[in-house]
Amino acid sequence: MSDAMLVTLIGTILIVFGTALWVTTENEARLSRWFQEHHLRDLMHRRH
Repeated sequence: MSDAMLVTLIGTILIVFGTALWVTTENEARLSRWFQEHHLRDLMHRRH
């Protein structure tokens, strides 16, 4: 395997992993925010 191929392979892997990680963290933040809002609302309703 040549150096150019190795660099391309590493670059591709890094981009794929970086994108996957970014998407996961973005969705986690959005999900937890949505979950908190809806869960807190449900808890408030149950108390009254």
